[in-house]
Amino acid sequence: MLKKSWRVYYRSYKAKGGGKFLWKNLSKLLILMLLFLGIVSLIEYLLPDTVKSIDERISQYPDHIIYLIFFLSESILGLIPPDLFILWAQKLDLPYLGVTFLAFLSYAGGLVSYQIGIRLSHLRILEDWLERQLVKHVGLIKQWGSFLIVIAALFPLPFSPICIAAGSVRFPIKHFLVFSAFRIVRFYIYAVILFRLF
Repeated sequence: MLKKSWRVYYRSYKAKGGGKFLWKNLSKLLILMLLFLGIVSLIEYLLPDTVKSIDERISQYPDHIIYLIFFLSESILGLIPPDLFILWAQKLDLPYLGVTFLAFLSYAGGLVSYQIGIRLSHLRILEDWLERQLVKHVGLIKQWGSFLIVIAALFPLPFSPICIAAGSVRFPIKHFLVFSAFRIVRFYIYAVILFRLF
């Protein structure tokens, strides 16, 4: 029965052009990772004093303030790239514990975004605005559903807006909680890569 349902899902995924969609986002991931690593390396090479100064300023803030900023960013449109926080966690006494905390905060931020989507869809005044802002993401959620949530959790798609879109179209919460958990996996993969390179 399970094997049959997976076959149906695979055929549906293939018919919708899932392979192209996945390859497109894998390509984006590789390009963005290389670009990010290149920029960080260049800044460290050209401006070592500036990097040191920034590190010193950041270290003046308590860890819980950094975590709070990260959680707010992940809950409201994902304004700050999570990779910067992963690099910050590398300087902690227990870096992988810091990454674990960041991963669960990001997961929780996605759930907050989902709830924001539900609440916004109740407000008629904001309904038109919501449709204009999230029309692309809502369309993708309707087309790809759980597959899109997994891709957004793992790859450089805007995770928070997609979670808001999922909430606004009442994507089943049980499925959302399961598929968005791939966000946690993303943090460990990126941490292993970034920690080895820097």
